[in-house]
Amino acid sequence: MIEKMPTRLGGWLILVGIYVVLAPIRISAQIYMVYSKIYLSGLWSTLSGQYSDEYHPAWKPILIGELTINLFMVFAWAYLVFLYFLRKASFRKWFIAMLIVTPALLLIDVLAISSIIFNKPKIDHETIVHLFRTSVAAAILIPYMLVSRRARETFIE
Repeated sequence: MIEKMPTRLGGWLILVGIYVVLAPIRISAQIYMVYSKIYLSGLWSTLSGQYSDEYHPAWKPILIGELTINLFMVFAWAYLVFLYFLRKASFRKWFIAMLIVTPALLLIDVLAISSIIFNKPKIDHETIVHLFRTSVAAAILIPYMLVSRRARETFIE
């Protein structure tokens, strides 16, 4: 029996690769921008200090949870970069899982923050854009990973 050689990374898989490579970079930049503001501006003390007007006991676990989940996402997407370039068979499953988990975690975050903020808009423009972008990417890339012959033949190592 002749063993089939994996197809090279090409075609639409190049766009998948760009998406996968940019994801941990984008998330890392967002972590830096958001959390540097929170910790360097004194917002952390305002939200987590019991004598502050903005205090709520849930702020501290929500912010720590957000940071932890975002760091996990950076490592998970970095692992996907590794799987992508080595053309591992598990890449497709991991990629699909991350495309589902990303908008789901964003919605959970919005719900958590909504539970403690009553007088301000729950979802800002940036969150809507991010949710839309991740949902559209999932709607396009999940079927591609499931149906594409090139994807099936490329990720077989």
